[in-house]
Amino acid sequence: MDSKVAWTCLATGLKLHLYDSNELQLKAARTTIENWLQQDAESSADISAQLQELVTFQDLSAALKGVNLAFENMPEQLPLKNHVHRQIHELLGTEDILTIHKSSHR
Repeated sequence: MDSKVAWTCLATGLKLHLYDSNELQLKAARTTIENWLQQDAESSADISAQLQELVTFQDLSAALKGVNLAFENMPEQLPLKNHVHRQIHELLGTEDILTIHKSSHR
């Protein structure tokens, strides 16, 4: 998920499961989101409450458990996207939604 989309979800009060298989990328995304929340928050209590709604995962199955909306944001590499989309579709319920991010980079 794009960090700005994740930040927007948290800033509007949504619970967020953030997934990346790469631990360093996951930590960097969380740090970026925390920094944006600090710039936007009225108090440290606001930031604390928002961060309680952010859970990070390195396991896709765990990240998708109990969610109804999944947002994919990854490099525009068709074989990789197809592989990940198949994984997500196997894990999501029939009533759940997968949205994708189409990069303008080619």
